[in-house]
Amino acid sequence: MPTPRSLLLLLLLATPFLLLPHAASASAPTSNPDIDLEYLIKNAGLDDAPAATATDDPEDGAPNFPDLDADYEDDEEDLFGDDDGPEESSHSHPSAADEAHVLLLTAANFTAILGARRHVMVEGAHSDELAAASRLEDTVSFYQTTSPDVAKLFHIDPEAKRPSVVLLKKEEEKLTVFDGEFRASAIAEFVSANKIPLITTLTQETGPAIFDNPIKKQILLFAVAKESSKFLPIIKETAKSFKGKLLFVFVERDNEEVGEPVANYFGITGNETTVLAYTGNEDAKKFFLRKIFLLVNTQEFAQDFLEDKLTPSYKSDPVPESNDEDVKVVVGKSLDQIVLDESKDVLLEIYAPWCGHCQSLEPIYNKLGKYLRGIDSLVIAKMDGTNNEHPRAKPDGFPTILFYPAGKKSFEPITFEGDRTVVEMYKFLKKHAAIPFKLKRPDSSAARTDSAEGPGSSTGPEKSSGSNPKDEL
Repeated sequence: MPTPRSLLLLLLLATPFLLLPHAASASAPTSNPDIDLEYLIKNAGLDDAPAATATDDPEDGAPNFPDLDADYEDDEEDLFGDDDGPEESSHSHPSAADEAHVLLLTAANFTAILGARRHVMVEGAHSDELAAASRLEDTVSFYQTTSPDVAKLFHIDPEAKRPSVVLLKKEEEKLTVFDGEFRASAIAEFVSANKIPLITTLTQETGPAIFDNPIKKQILLFAVAKESSKFLPIIKETAKSFKGKLLFVFVERDNEEVGEPVANYFGITGNETTVLAYTGNEDAKKFFLRKIFLLVNTQEFAQDFLEDKLTPSYKSDPVPESNDEDVKVVVGKSLDQIVLDESKDVLLEIYAPWCGHCQSLEPIYNKLGKYLRGIDSLVIAKMDGTNNEHPRAKPDGFPTILFYPAGKKSFEPITFEGDRTVVEMYKFLKKHAAIPFKLKRPDSSAARTDSAEGPGSSTGPEKSSGSNPKDEL
């Protein structure tokens, strides 16, 4: 389980609870009514500490999950004090809160429990929802209290409505108050949206929290480390207006482990500071800030991004000066002109230069283009999917072969999923072409050569059974 970086507190009215404490003992509690928020952040387990797992030994200082089969009676006294202490718990059987990680806080045990970061379970009004939320979120420690004194430590008005939920994190914005409907899913969504900082530096460790967040829209700042101090304050100030709506991420451009591959993925070259908006969903659209890097411009950019007012950017190689080969070269900028031409049936291969399957397909695909070069209504094309993007040509791995029928370009393309042979691709085209076609019969010696190597040849990788396209030659 990742190390908790935040904690969540549920403040309830004084109602009875069933408390199932951790089986491991802890030091006797101490009372510290003067504890303040800074002390809490320093001593409540929010600093870096070894991550806990379900099998960690309590003697090593890391809490493990509650042992429901243990004898709770003695440990209850160890954790929460002797008989003279507050009687906020009673012993009973496990409830719907089983395996949840929710801790009951009182003014007496506040310091000891937060310092020890023990995990227990509670049952009572509203706590089932909190327990359910805790199961959905394993990077945040969940706590529950009925004590007005504890509420004061979190700067919560004791007279405030109940239940009150606050998120505490070791960031510039320390306290965040939940104001939604008290449901497990809503609480978990609130925690997930607010547990990370205003702006997060992308690393191997923070990546999952960023990309698994329910807030998919992200704004990324790419800058080299030595220049980041000039731009981070602007992005952080921008983020304050979009908390819970957009994720703001800093990518160190000169970090070879993370910055370099992420920049390459988005088609960013050089070390120039770049601000990029990214939808982070299946559309995977990206948008670049084109204006001067000023607060007013980043705020406007973020607002337009949130309201879907930006025009997406796509990677593209330069358009080739000549394109006379049997297999036409398509780039991002020319896809509309070539592939989405309503007067043509178009077969498009999206490949990657490093892909072994693509390399094996290349001579077969070139041969298909050679046989079909004389058909004016049909275009055989290819596009390097690593350097070119288009919203109408999304590869599902490499190679991906898509067919765009004439007159139907507004529909989704048809994916070729058969054997990658000349014959099978030819049959596919004959079946799906909007404009019927026939192979032109070649002349004299060319006929003999091409017939021997034709789509229906019984040798080579194009061997196939069934109807033979060479009959049309």
